[in-house]
Amino acid sequence: MSHSAQHKLSAAQPEKDGLAHSIDTLNPRFRDSDSYTQVPRHVLLEVEHFFAVYKDLEEERTKVLGWKDQDAAREIIRSSHQRHLESSAS
Repeated sequence: MSHSAQHKLSAAQPEKDGLAHSIDTLNPRFRDSDSYTQVPRHVLLEVEHFFAVYKDLEEERTKVLGWKDQDAAREIIRSSHQRHLESSAS
């Protein structure tokens, strides 16, 4: 199962990047989760915190803009894969 969070990169890279984050449904805590809305709020806050600070050592800032559903996560993965294929072909 995949859910997505979007974040905005630093002023040097102001575009919005989509980020797909999967929830491990083999983990008993999430086995019955079909949506990020069923994940405990504190777990979502921990994930948001990670993505808010993970670029700090590179002196870049990120900002979590929100969560989206599985369809949005799949589209982020599909479009990212397509961009990779196009960049690899050149």
